[in-house]
Amino acid sequence: LRKEWATLRSFNTYQPMGKIRNYFGEKIAFYFAWLGFYTEWLRWPAILGFGVWVYQLYLLHIVNNCAKKTVITDDGDKIEVCAQESSEEKDGGSAKIEFKGEAIVYFFFAFFMICWSMFFVAAWTRKQRYYATKWGTSNYKKIEPPRPEFEGQMITNPVSEKKERFYPKKLRRYKVSCSFSILLTTLGLCVVMVLTIFFLKARVNSDSAQSNGKELTEEEKSRYNLIFGLVQSAQIFIFNALYGTMAQWFTNWENHRTESEYESALIYKKFLFQFINSYNSLFYIAFIKRYLEECVDGNKTRLGYEGCNKGFQINELYTELSWQLTSIFITSIVMNVVEVVTPYIGLKVKKSLENRKIKKMQKGEHSKITRELMCYSESQTKLDEFKGTLNEYLELIIQYGFMILFCVAFPLAPLLALVANIFEIRVDALKLCYLYRRPVPEKAEGIGPWVSILSFMGMIGLMTNTGIIIFTMRVVKTNNVLYEYVVYVIVEHVMLAVKILIDLLISKQNMETNQLEKRHDFVLNRFLFGDDSEQANKIKIMDYRPAIYRTEDVDLYNNLENFKFATYE
Repeated sequence: LRKEWATLRSFNTYQPMGKIRNYFGEKIAFYFAWLGFYTEWLRWPAILGFGVWVYQLYLLHIVNNCAKKTVITDDGDKIEVCAQESSEEKDGGSAKIEFKGEAIVYFFFAFFMICWSMFFVAAWTRKQRYYATKWGTSNYKKIEPPRPEFEGQMITNPVSEKKERFYPKKLRRYKVSCSFSILLTTLGLCVVMVLTIFFLKARVNSDSAQSNGKELTEEEKSRYNLIFGLVQSAQIFIFNALYGTMAQWFTNWENHRTESEYESALIYKKFLFQFINSYNSLFYIAFIKRYLEECVDGNKTRLGYEGCNKGFQINELYTELSWQLTSIFITSIVMNVVEVVTPYIGLKVKKSLENRKIKKMQKGEHSKITRELMCYSESQTKLDEFKGTLNEYLELIIQYGFMILFCVAFPLAPLLALVANIFEIRVDALKLCYLYRRPVPEKAEGIGPWVSILSFMGMIGLMTNTGIIIFTMRVVKTNNVLYEYVVYVIVEHVMLAVKILIDLLISKQNMETNQLEKRHDFVLNRFLFGDDSEQANKIKIMDYRPAIYRTEDVDLYNNLENFKFATYE
């Protein structure tokens, strides 16, 4: 694996999934299978996004080189705008709705990305089922053993007649409800603090901002903005540590039976926080900032309070959103390098301290001590422990969200994601093969709840991209905000209806997997009956492994006749 896979020289080759699965187990193999599949599917969005980006540069060139015209605003200020834009604003009254020419390009790209996300999730579902069937884990959850930390009352399973731990589902549902109620309250406090900081920033940057009866100078505004930035950084750090600890504690308290159930519960909790923590500033720029800073009716904002920012331009929101997304993607690429360098330096420091200690012992009473070459097992103990794939998935899902939720604001996102993922595959491979102790192989049916999270991202992306096109990029030529909302609702519902229709038409199965499953059934029947008789082929196999029913799924007061076992037709 080190020669074929964990090297940057093999960035353009396919991953040896069979060898990865045999050495690291199905759980890690599914992570790399999904990452490779995701990277491969990014090719067409990257090409189209690059084309849209070039088109945006062309439009920017036209705006910068158009004939300028001085316009006097309602407040008496003089600003320079394109002569064509000025005439269009004069013609476009409050009751007129008209789309700019570039609207077609942006709507097409947004709809393409939403459809791409649907086909991507459906195609991965089929690929995941194929791998699960091929690796013999398609029904692993039914026979997954309990976690060592699982607690419950020891009773006799009425099906297997074995002693098993039993924990009431009602009690677990109660605990899950309490957990999410408390965690959602914590998230609500986080959102309130973020909005408060943004609101205070908007007030400080307004033209009428005052302190002790005097207007704030630019130097004082910069000082206040620095303070708000530090407060926001501290808030992110504190809530990140607090919420992470609470999520872990509540998940342990819920007493989930299997490792899959435990990890799914933890994934949903962590994703909720990361969704808010990662996207709050982008949502603010795209949908809230204009209501806090844009001037309407003199010195009033769109929300009706005094103190707007006369230097605020609605067109600048799109530029600010694009630059912030650019910095995020560049930072993610840099962090890939940091992820390798940090544990490498830690390993070198650990070995250096150990060598220094041995040299010190050789100079003293233990002068005859010699250091021999370490065997493979001993060298593994010097490495750090691999902490699982949860954080790796979370990092990529957040990246996927930046691309799907704000693709029209930054069309280069798919291309940068493609580049970042090519390095991510090899960086993660390097970490596993060189810098981390070999993890204990674990079985898995697939990538778990991340599939539903990907579908959720696609649904939210449809709403956000439509909103960015209409509210932030202002491709709808009208001075009436109410008409903008009407256009948004109509366009969003039409795209949503088409999305649902396409989603229903997409098949989640393929012929190759179906044939493989039938082959497994045939081989299993032949093994059980020893021949290819018609009676053997008619048996209904519930599972490819012996079915072991969980005690908590059995209603102890019902008849066992309600259970369906393998029967003849």
